[in-house]
Amino acid sequence: MHGFPNTSSIREIQERIANLARKRTVLRKDDPELLELEVMLLDARPAARTRRRRGEAHSGYLGYDPLCEFLRNAPEKTIHLQFHQIEEILGRPLPIMACWCESWWEGGGYAVKYVQCKAWRDAGRVARVNLGQRTVEFISEG
Repeated sequence: MHGFPNTSSIREIQERIANLARKRTVLRKDDPELLELEVMLLDARPAARTRRRRGEAHSGYLGYDPLCEFLRNAPEKTIHLQFHQIEEILGRPLPIMACWCESWWEGGGYAVKYVQCKAWRDAGRVARVNLGQRTVEFISEG
């Protein structure tokens, strides 16, 4: 039986992602190793483990529901948020890839695989990130 990663395993996965980022000049959203590590991190989250043990389904956003609702209910066409504000909305830290990789926010053709992109796209928005300033603009598509 496959066990779930513990907290030290999560740190190890995050370190592997950081090492991957240091090794490569550009992190591509379709990098198989990067995708595998992101999935491992998602699976390591305690809420995902608990739902899986209970046999419960997730909403489709894997923890990004609060952000989706926030964006749906905001009347502004463009919403500017700092990373720490997004973390407050989510009630948890952003994944390490959110701080290192623009494609995590943009999703491109891989948005179907990126549940976080689905959350803001379902709210009718696109994300434009500025990693240097640690900010994101969520722009209404309508």
